[in-house]
Amino acid sequence: MFIPATPTTPLVRFSKEELTLEIIGRSIPEDAMDFYKPVFGLLRNSENRVYKTLKVVFQLEYFNTHSSRVLLDILKALEKLKDLGMIVNTFWVCDEDDEEIIHFGEDIKGLIQVPMEITLLDEDKYDERIQRANWQSKVQI
Repeated sequence: MFIPATPTTPLVRFSKEELTLEIIGRSIPEDAMDFYKPVFGLLRNSENRVYKTLKVVFQLEYFNTHSSRVLLDILKALEKLKDLGMIVNTFWVCDEDDEEIIHFGEDIKGLIQVPMEITLLDEDKYDERIQRANWQSKVQI
């Protein structure tokens, strides 16, 4: 799965080889549930696969209220996979100076039953990952 980043939506990429789902960028779509439907489809299909592990990386520079609700729903879907026996590791990657994004990650970490590591990056490394995702989106189009 590959959904390129736009000014209002994040890059969404799933690597079967690495068993990694990445959501990187800005998430302010008009209809967050519609945008993230392919992610829910992927997670539903994973229930029937023989994947033993799944790594999920969230690196969101900004997201709106609708996206935050959908992100929580994605994490609840990950809980279901964990309950089915899959090892699910989540990473909430933040700019070390972005207190709002860090705080949201800490809040949702307390609400879910999936291991979540909050990774703080300095501004240069954080921006580099965002720029790389944006570049990969342009190359894929």
